[in-house]
Amino acid sequence: MALCVGVGPTLALAPAVQADSGPAPAGTVEVPTNSASASDTDVTPKPEGTTRITLDAPSADARKRTIRAYCNITADAPHWSKKGKSVIYKTRAQCYGNIPSVQLKVTSKLMRAGAPRPSVAATAKETRTVRTGGGKTTFYAPVPHGKKVKYSARFWGQSTAQIVSPITGTKTQVVSKPADVKPR
Repeated sequence: MALCVGVGPTLALAPAVQADSGPAPAGTVEVPTNSASASDTDVTPKPEGTTRITLDAPSADARKRTIRAYCNITADAPHWSKKGKSVIYKTRAQCYGNIPSVQLKVTSKLMRAGAPRPSVAATAKETRTVRTGGGKTTFYAPVPHGKKVKYSARFWGQSTAQIVSPITGTKTQVVSKPADVKPR
């Protein structure tokens, strides 16, 4: 069970409940967190695929509705971008809820395999407003017009995602499939 922390006088601490009553999509894993204020490194990487982050906070005022939202987070395999002239990694978010939008914070790393251990080829940290109507929003690492990764290697991506507004929700981490990428 995950916890959502309420902020301000009208929201209370409450257990998280999935915003929909149906089963999670195939390959989906709900990732709990002990604290909404935990650091990005407190999250255990999950297998490739989709994970879900949730937000569920009842109002202290009985006349107001419970705020509910969830986002499905997907990690695409790294690939060469002709337009970006770089190896890139995409994290995609698709959000739903009874509020018009959420602020989603995504921290991404494009990782390079190597000896004696993997290294970070590029990073990105972005917080964006994501509408909850189900459309997909894409986060890139490296960020457009940022550092370029122009060498051949085995790459994979990993991202941490969390709803940070209107209140803080659960945190999750997704990991992409590895890919051998060569600049073209």
